Parts: sequence; structure tokens; C-alpha cells
Amino acid sequence: MSERPTHEQLRERYHSRVRPVIGELFFERRVALWGLSRGYLVAEALARTGLRQQLWLDDDDEVAAESALARSLGLGAAGSSRAAALARHCAEHNRLETDYALERVPRTLDALRAALPRDLLVAEVDEHAADVARAAADSGTPLVLALLPRSASVGSIHLLWTPTCALSADDLVSLAGRLASVPRADADEAQVHVDHLEAASVALSLARYALAPDRPQRPDLEAALQSGRVLFARGEPTWPWSVRLLGARNEALFELLGDGRPAVRVPAALLGRERVVVLGLGTASLFCAEATGLVGATLLLLDCKEVSPENPVRQVYGTDRIGEVKGRALAEILRARVDPHGAHSWDEHSGEGDVTWLRGGPWAFGFGELRLRKRDRASVARFEAMLDALRPTIAVVGMGQSRDDNFTAAALLRARGIRHVTPTAFPGVSHYKHILTDGQSGPCYDCLQGHLAVDGGAGPTLAREEREMFYGGTQPATLAETMPSAFSLLRLARDLALPPAARPAYLAQQLYAERPCFVGANRAERTTLADGSKQWLYGVDRPFKMVSYGMGDLVGSRSEERCPSCGRVNRMRVVQ
Repeated sequence: MSERPTHEQLRERYHSRVRPVIGELFFERRVALWGLSRGYLVAEALARTGLRQQLWLDDDDEVAAESALARSLGLGAAGSSRAAALARHCAEHNRLETDYALERVPRTLDALRAALPRDLLVAEVDEHAADVARAAADSGTPLVLALLPRSASVGSIHLLWTPTCALSADDLVSLAGRLASVPRADADEAQVHVDHLEAASVALSLARYALAPDRPQRPDLEAALQSGRVLFARGEPTWPWSVRLLGARNEALFELLGDGRPAVRVPAALLGRERVVVLGLGTASLFCAEATGLVGATLLLLDCKEVSPENPVRQVYGTDRIGEVKGRALAEILRARVDPHGAHSWDEHSGEGDVTWLRGGPWAFGFGELRLRKRDRASVARFEAMLDALRPTIAVVGMGQSRDDNFTAAALLRARGIRHVTPTAFPGVSHYKHILTDGQSGPCYDCLQGHLAVDGGAGPTLAREEREMFYGGTQPATLAETMPSAFSLLRLARDLALPPAARPAYLAQQLYAERPCFVGANRAERTTLADGSKQWLYGVDRPFKMVSYGMGDLVGSRSEERCPSCGRVNRMRVVQ
């Protein structure tokens, strides 16, 4: 391990390299949040990305151990008020900033009207939604309303209003009132948690846009608002990431929301049963922080890198972990979250492949350093020993550097019938993708990676020799960009780990159709093809949408090619 930088050295590096990524324009902004029971993730993410002046309108209720907030921030939050727990978490996560101004006032309309800042209001939809919208309209404050409906027909609803959009104040208030009448899901239920996380990532993206519509340019959102399409309806029974952009007068939507059919969710008995191995602890660290209890209580965490000053703004590590090896740092973070008061006796011991294990109660967190290279037989043997000792049931392969061989890891996992997801991000994390491998069934990672055709051949995957530039281009990014990737990864890994008969319809259908590559977008962008025509980049034509690709989308120099990893002969569309 390299020598740990001093506090002043860290502050200097933070101010020179991290603050420009965040954007100086956010530092003087002040935002308000109406309700923290579901809005805590947006509040925390905004604080991490420079918005440290926040007004929280929230009740003084204590955090329950089974709440969504405790599930995300750790059981140490239980027993405190939501505001106190969140303020403590924000301050402890980034100790290089000291000018936090996180103020809580009672969640009353009088308090809102008296102190509402002009920059932004993010609100949970409740019985006061119409009055909250009226307060925002009267003060000219941009508004994001977030709703997690109970209905099976729609996954989440978000309303984005700005003073310049094509929706009058009266229509805004009327629309908010209609949303208030929609039955809401209980975000504190474990089965709802992934839906809650993905909805929060949408709210965060909309909030960032409302605060700085020109950074980055968002013509996808600008066009929607200028045409009066202020509602973002995401998800439906057959596809969790469909997106409908709707106007204020949309009776069909409210008929769907009022149909009374509850969503079919993963049974609680199937949650948290898996043994999980995670290779690469960058964005996947956010997955790990939410995975305990939702995917598995046994996690093996492998990475060869140290926490850098740039990581806390987009990953789970706090600034106090800078300079530590990521595996141990994450294992200790997870232990502190599940057992903050030391109620369990924890044992630290060595395992196969130079893995160290922390075990206490029902949890086991292993960690180790691994540079996996196909030509390095010792590294391959170490990884095989780790797999054979743990016998994982699900894996995440996201090592993120060309010298770390995702292909080798995926091949070794497939040979053992271990289901796995391989996530990657595109430059600037404008788009992201996940390739699923269902054990030894269907196509493998190598069948797809580097062979998919999108937008006339400019596909979402890259050839092996391009990987270093590909991975190196994913920066800069903040939580606003990494959360959607991490939380869609969480859904996919959870659902892939289920018995085939219990899997949601969307996943069963995609695996059956051999379309296991999922591509999502933080922002929808147009691209110009060689013939001068324009298409949506990677086929994603709406913000927050995901699409799938598979074996029918392969291109190559020959009509058939044999996969070097699994031996399958794949049919290709020939391109020159």
C-alpha cells in the first residue's frame, strides 16, 4: 500500500481534481426536500456533488431498522431522526468539506412557504402535493415530484416543472393533486427497495438538470419540457425501464395508476440467500452497499486498487478511506453498516487464494487483491481456488481496466455454471451496459462483447484492443451518473439469481430470446452515421430508458464465427 496522503494533501487534490468534476456552480445553490423517507438518497447524492446547503422539510420520526433509509445508510441510522442520521452520514462521508448547512424544519406548508429557496424543490408525492406545487409555482422554484405507485402498471412517476416549461401554474397544481390521489407503494418494504432506488436515481437526474440545464446539454429533457411533456412514467410489467413522456392531461395514465392491481414483486423468502463474488469495486461498490439482504449476506470483494480522492464523489467510500485497498475498505464499511454497535462477535481469518474473511452473525465479507490475467497462470489459479472455496451462486465482473481480463473471469465463471453480470460504462457514463450470462445456458460474455451491432455497426461494445481507451474514458462522473448503472445492476443480479421459475417476466423473455445485453442511458443523444442520417445513440431514444441486444445483433467479417470461450458457432451479419 502506498503512503497515505496528509489531510492537507487530500484537500488540495480534492479541490484541484474533484471540484471541477462536480461543478463550481452548485456550491452556492440551496435546495429544499419535502420528505426524507424516500428523498434521502437524492439529498445525500446532492450533498456529495457540491450542494451542501439544503433545507429538509421532514417529520421528526425515528428511523426504523427495517426502513429504506437504514437499508441504504446502515443500521447505525436506526433510532435517530431521519434528518439527524442523514446529516451525520453526509458529514462523515466527506470530511474534506466542512461548510455543510443541512437544516431541518417541520414538514408543514407554512414552513415551506416561509423558507422555500429559489433554486430547487424535490418532493415526495403525499396528500399535500397540490399545495407543495402551488408554493413552488408562486416562488418560481423548479420542482421535481416523485411517486412510487402501488399499481403494477407503472414503476415510477416523476414530474419535472420549471418556470419556463410549457405548463401553467394552475395546470401544475391540478396535476400534482391528481398524483396525490394515486395509491403509493411502501418504499420501506424489502421487496420494493430496488424500485425505490431506481426511482431515486431518476429524481436525482431530473434535479441536476433543473439546477443546471446546460451542464451537460440535455436536449432530450429540454424538448420534452418545451412540448409540455412534464411527466416521466417509467416501467411496466414486461419491461422495468420503459419510459413514456406524457403531458398534464393524460387520462389513460391515471386509469392505469388506479387499476388497483398490486405489482408482483420478488418474494421476501427469496431475498438475501446468495453467495456473491464481485470483481472490481468501483461503481459496483454501490451495488455491494445495497446488496446485503437483497441479494446475499455472503460477499467476496476483489479489487487491486486503492481508494482515490476522486472515488467518494461517485462510489460508496468516504474520504476517510482514501489510500486504503478497496476490498478491505468496503468489507469494513459493510460490517459497520450491518452491525454498527458490535452486537455480533466478528472473526477475521484467512481463506483460499489469499482471501481474508470477516464473519459475524449471518454475514460474511471476504476481500482480496486480484489482478486476473489470462497469461498469468498464478492469478488464474488463485481465482479458481477462490471460486472453488466459496462456490458462489452469482457474480459481478466489473474490473474496469484492460489489464484485468473480464473475458478470463467470465469464462472461468461459465465453466463452473456460475451466473454472472458484466457491467461497463461508456465515456462520461452517458450510457452503460450489463451483459448477463445464465450459468452454462445461452450465449456467453465472449459471444457478445465486441460483436454487437448498433447504429450501423457502432455498437455498445468494443474490441479487446480498444478496451483501455474505453474504460479510461468513463470519467469524470458523479453519483448522478453512477447510481442508475449500479441500481439497474442490482435489479439484474437479484433477478438472475432467482430460480428460473421465479424470475420476472422481462428477464425470462430476454434470456429465452437470447438478448442478454442491457444498455441504458443517463441522457438520450443523437448520433450521425456515415451516410449522414441521424439515429439515437445505442438505440436509446428516451432518458432513463434501457434497451436490449442479443444474438440477432452480431456483426463480423464472416457469416459464422466460433466463440473462442464457449465454442458456440454464432451467425453474423457480414460488414466490411
